[in-house]
This record gives sequence, C-alpha cells and structure tokens, in this order.
Amino acid sequence: MDLDSESDSDNNNNNSFDMGVEIAHYKENDLLPANVDFSELEDPPQQNPGDLGHFKMPSLSLDEPPLPHNLIHHNPPVNIQTWPDPPSDDPDSNLEDELELSCQIINGPDRDPEYVERDNVDVPHVDPDDEPRLTEEEMREALEFNFGDMLDNEWVEMYHNRRTLQLLATCICSHFSRQTEFIAYRRLQILSGLETCVYDCCINSCVCYLGKYQELDKCPFCQEPRCNGRGKARRVFRYTPLIPQLQGLFQNAQMAKKLRYRVESDAKYKPHVIFDVFDSDNYLRLQQTRVHPNHPYHFFDNPKDIALGLSTDGFTLFKRRRRGLSCAWPIILINYNLDPSIRTHLENVICVGVIPGPKQPKDINSFFIPLLNELLELQQGVSMRGISAEPEGILYEFVLRAFIIIIFGDILAISKLMMIKGHNAFLPCRTCLIEGQLCQLKQTAVYYMPLRLPGPGQIRQWSHDALPIRTHEQFLRQYAKLGAARTQAEREEIARNSGINGEPIFTQLRSIDLPSNFPYDIMHLLFENLVPNMVKHWTGDFKGLDEGTGTYRISKAQWMMVGLLTARAT
Repeated sequence: MDLDSESDSDNNNNNSFDMGVEIAHYKENDLLPANVDFSELEDPPQQNPGDLGHFKMPSLSLDEPPLPHNLIHHNPPVNIQTWPDPPSDDPDSNLEDELELSCQIINGPDRDPEYVERDNVDVPHVDPDDEPRLTEEEMREALEFNFGDMLDNEWVEMYHNRRTLQLLATCICSHFSRQTEFIAYRRLQILSGLETCVYDCCINSCVCYLGKYQELDKCPFCQEPRCNGRGKARRVFRYTPLIPQLQGLFQNAQMAKKLRYRVESDAKYKPHVIFDVFDSDNYLRLQQTRVHPNHPYHFFDNPKDIALGLSTDGFTLFKRRRRGLSCAWPIILINYNLDPSIRTHLENVICVGVIPGPKQPKDINSFFIPLLNELLELQQGVSMRGISAEPEGILYEFVLRAFIIIIFGDILAISKLMMIKGHNAFLPCRTCLIEGQLCQLKQTAVYYMPLRLPGPGQIRQWSHDALPIRTHEQFLRQYAKLGAARTQAEREEIARNSGINGEPIFTQLRSIDLPSNFPYDIMHLLFENLVPNMVKHWTGDFKGLDEGTGTYRISKAQWMMVGLLTARAT
C-alpha cells in the first residue's frame, strides 16, 4: 500500500491520523473484529467507553520487531576449538619487547589520549546496539503531544487490534529514538543484511574469548577480568564475515566483469616474465594441485575462484608512528582477482576486523579463528547466485571458492602468524636455515648473520646464492617433533635449533605452502629498512660505525648537494 497516496481530505477525517502508516478506520457503531483477543491487553476496553481519563494505557513493548536475520551475533561458536599455545618468554628473542615499543607511554602534546573505561553506572547510550528506549511515561507524553487532539473513542478503538498496537510501538520507537551517526550505521547494516559477529576480548587485547578461551572469566596472560561490574565485556572484537562480502561482489554486473582479471591474466601468461602474482611459481603450482587428493577439482579451475592475500600489522592512530596508546591491528584481505591498478583502492580492500589494542595481542591466532573458519568453508565451496557480466544481468548459480595465496606483513607481524622466533634468534630466517652469531653488547646480546664468521679459526662460510632453503615438508617434520617432545626442556631445545615456536593455524589451508606463501614485504624490507640504513651508513650515522678500510663515506656537503639535485629532478 502506498503510504504517501492519501489525499489532504483524508487528513480532515476525524477517524484517521498520520503516523507514517495507515491505520484501520473504525466508526462508533462498528462491531469489533471477531478475532480480537482482549485477554492480551491489561485493561480491555468496554463497548461504551467513558472518558479517556478512566482508561489505563496498556504496557507496550517498545522493542523493535524481530529482524528476518539476526544481524549481530554475540560470541557465536566457532568450529576450531584448539590451536597451539603462543610461546612463553624466549631468551633467544626480544620480539615481544620490540613489538611493545609501539605501546610505550610518552609525554608531551603528541601523546595519545588516555583510554577511559566505561563505569558501571553512567554509561552513555550512543551504541547502535544499545539504542535508548522510551519509558512508559515518556511514551505517554509523546503520544499526547503528537496525537492529543484525537477523540476519546479513537484512543480506545486504537487498542482493539493487536497489529495496530505493534505498529504503533514500532513507529514510536523509530520516531523518538536518538538520531545519531551510530544509529544511521546500524540501520544501514540492517538494510544491507551484512552480519556482524561480536566477540569478547581482553581489555588489553591479549586474547579473544572464543574456542579454548570461551569459558574463561579473566585473561590467561594479564589476569584482567573479562567483564565489568554490570557483567558486560570490557572490550569486544568485531568481526565482519568474509563470505557475504565476497558474495556481494557478484551481485553487480560491472564488478563481476572486473573480477575476470585473473582469468585474463592467465591467458596472457608468458614464461619467465613476472608481471603479477599470477606469474609466480606458487600460483602455477596451485593450478596443477588438487584441492582434495581424492577429488579431481584443482585450485582455480573455476574462473569465479578468488585469489586472496592476507595481511595484518600493528599501527598507532594518533600523531606518532610508534610509542603510543592507540595500537590497533587491522585484518585485511586483498582481492587479486581485481586489476593491480584498483585492487588496493580503499573501496576494494576487504577488512574483516580490527584487533582493538591498545597493546599487541599475546595470542594473535585467537583473533584469526573466525576468518580461518570461513576460509575452510570457502575451500570446500559455497553455493550462491550471481549476476553475469556477459551477457549482463542474467542470474545464475555457481559454487564460490576463495583461496589464500599470500600472507604478508612486516617481520614482526609475520613472525607471530608463523609462530617462529623472529629475526633476533639463533635461526632467525623463515626462508632459510642460516645460523646467527651471538654478539655480546654492553647491556644485551643479539644475533647477527655474517656470511663469513669473523676472528681467527672461524672457517665456516655461507654462500649467498646457495643458502639451505626451508621446505614445507621440513616445517611439518619440525612441528611433529615439537608436538612429540616429552619435556619442556626437550621442546625448548627443538625450538631453538629450528627457530620455530609452534605450528601456525594457517597450515590447515591446503593452498598454504611454507615458506613460499609468506614472502618478505618489499616496503618494509627495502624502503623502510635497508634504504634508510644504507643512507645512514654512507653518511657515517649508522650505529657509530666508521667506513673502516673503505672510502665510500659521503660528506655532509656532498650529501646536501645530492639532496638539492634530487629535489630539482622531481
């Protein structure tokens, strides 16, 4: 029914009023509907009503009618209940200390705002999931203010129909609730049908309370309580499921056409030419590999199969790049089925959640379990309907599959995801088995990796083009040894000699091959690490080292000239 089609003459009718919906009209002599159940009302009306002042308003529930789908799931169950424990403090590595640099407190105008936890009483009602409701008195005042000119019998007759009551309650709730940006986002979420999963997590983001942690009342690492005095979680991790986001891409013909880039790239493949991830040996190997050994389907057999890259990293939100109270860890996925020119645009980057911080997680795997659940489901295949790109607009059914082919980030983040000891360990590298040489400093000791060991009597050398490369099978054997260790001392010895703390959860994905799926990130490795350090070395500012027997040091005057010439060239 068209709610806006009523004429102005209808508004003059004493038996109607405008609430944004059309209400059934009753005349004074009309009989009540036969299906009215007056027992549901606290004060059933009489056939000959008196003055309105003698009528008691029923207690109406102002809760919104149930949605067709529950769009917010609080602590939904996960299929994966156990995973390897994170490593304890490791004397061979200062990885945890280096990650904590991002969370140290600083003073001054650039410091992050302090986090103020909600107390138990004065909680501001601005959460879209906690929309304020009108009390009975507030509802009565609102009704009298907006509909006070109605006749007494219209008030009484309005309560004869239960559907009218529900309609009225919904209308009052929607018209008199606080209009905020949060509520707008909540309603946008309802319209889109996109579900959200909300998981309790530690106030310091040590763990997410799911799987093996779901029954805990306090954090197993920092011992902080899980809930506040009102019994509500002190901090939550919001996860936006991946599968509905991927399914939504196929509901638009233009986007469906853009998703054909992977297939078009395969058709243009030239041996020994690297243009994109689809020219890599890892991707080509997957195309020749069955998803399941006993099933003929290979990775990316279907043109609709999606290749994904997973990334995470800790960053600060305010002012400082490091040393703040606002550390957060976004979990993002890159859709490689899109052209390289658009795949990293903000609207095409898929963010499934943000680990809230303020500190780096102790068990980061617990926050990735919901994503791993979906990736395992996508590995099996999800039936869905999509809109074809050519011919445009035709609805068809297919099985959606998506596979992770790359997991990338800086060394610290990947060390946590791979559960390896990191760059300051005896075996620091995730790609090869080069051994570190212990260097004792004044206050600490670090490992470094010279290709030729210094000092007399040191004859062992490493060839830069023939390093002992790790393999996937070797990783699996070392995981088995760690699991079979009977004592903690034996486990620590195996971990030290392998550089591995445990088995990462991503080995459950059949598309993952260690270590080729965890490449070094060129941005962190070269542009944020190697290049700045080399510039410091060339200008004599690298850790107090001089040029030794070399003659490569650039004077400050020469360096100024290089800078001026570079500026002019750009």
